[in-house]
Amino acid sequence: MDWKIGFYPRARKDIENLDKLNRRRVSEKVDWLARNFEDTRHEPLQIPLDGHYKLRVGKIRVVYFPNYKSGTIEVEYLNYRDKVYK
Repeated sequence: MDWKIGFYPRARKDIENLDKLNRRRVSEKVDWLARNFEDTRHEPLQIPLDGHYKLRVGKIRVVYFPNYKSGTIEVEYLNYRDKVYK
């Protein structure tokens, strides 16, 4: 089953703030995740982000959670590793 991708408003803004190359890399990696969701080992985050997972794209971290009811990967936000969890 291919999953759909949903972006929170903050995630859309975060993507717009990336340079063109990183925007493309994030887009490709999120698309890959949607196609391979069932076969992927997801990296869980800890409190206070229980239920969320990270996707690494170079130095960028994409924070997402799966909505199993709708079959949607909800991308909540993203940023460079040194800024994303603050």
